[in-house]
Amino acid sequence: MIEIIVYRTVIPKLFCNFASTRTRQALQAKKSRGCKLGNPEHLMDKHEEAIEASNKTNRKKAHENPNNKRAVALLRSLVKQGLSLQQMADTVNSEGFQTSKGYRFQPTTVQRLIKRYNLTH
Repeated sequence: MIEIIVYRTVIPKLFCNFASTRTRQALQAKKSRGCKLGNPEHLMDKHEEAIEASNKTNRKKAHENPNNKRAVALLRSLVKQGLSLQQMADTVNSEGFQTSKGYRFQPTTVQRLIKRYNLTH
């Protein structure tokens, strides 16, 4: 029985450690021979471009999100009433609205929606 436990627990751990060590050694040897590791195309060359594409996608998703659209309808009237961001967030939450990701509205979330949909009066 003890032999089975050793086989199922210790041996796999030893193998993982061995494989990890061998991989590190092989990469270090390759690096010492002057090989450049990694793909430079995936590094910082396209970092700004990737961030902009991600931001564009997130803005599009937020603009088209049905939760945001319904909350904006309520926020239009709340902005006209001159409520604070906290009061607006509390009202939207008490009406059962959720953010696009299913969270409660925070003052910052309300502020972003007001800015995005140009709800200032």
